[in-house]
Amino acid sequence: MTRAVIFGCAGPDLSADERAFFRDADPLGFILFARNVDTPERTRRLVDDLRSSVARADAPVLIDQEGGRVARLRPPHWRKAPPARLLGELYARDAERGLEATRLNSRLLAADVVSPPSTATHPCRASPPHARNWSAPTFCRSSFWPTCLGR
Repeated sequence: MTRAVIFGCAGPDLSADERAFFRDADPLGFILFARNVDTPERTRRLVDDLRSSVARADAPVLIDQEGGRVARLRPPHWRKAPPARLLGELYARDAERGLEATRLNSRLLAADVVSPPSTATHPCRASPPHARNWSAPTFCRSSFWPTCLGR
């Protein structure tokens, strides 16, 4: 029976022990961290192995990818996204431009995760930045701006 839990693994390759653990625990899905991400091809293989370990091709594989210091997908294989703080600062100066920049950056982040600039197709799915709670210190000096930018 699938459990409502998300697990991560130790590195960019799934070990035999991890595979057996995931098979027995049958988690709902997985999360990738910087330690799990290497090349697009190797990341794709890891995602395939994680899903295979639970015998569900649609098992969610999550990754926290906002830009700036919160980036698991990094150059040279993926683009360097701006820190969220810059979007908050832009919003503080010009709300309309800040909202548009955030919308465009969100779309680019999703494109980076779904289709990295390589021959591989990345099977992860992006959660747009508004789908999680930004912390005010990371994003900007006020919790009001992330609320507006997340709409």
